[in-house]
Amino acid sequence: STGEGDEVAMEPETRAIALLRRTMSEHVGVIRDRTGLTRALGVIAMLEEGARTTRVANMLTAAKLVTAAAL
Repeated sequence: STGEGDEVAMEPETRAIALLRRTMSEHVGVIRDRTGLTRALGVIAMLEEGARTTRVANMLTAAKLVTAAAL
């Protein structure tokens, strides 16, 4: 089990992943348009600035590549 400090440290990562998933589902799904894809790239860029772990940074890189390719 993790200590309370570990859980607090994980919270920003968990929130970033949740926002990334929500953004990808809403704007980069099967039904998408240029406006949504552009909005998604903005959210991804904002999340990249705060990425603290390699795991999240890698997820954001993959999301950015998928989103940019869809444009």
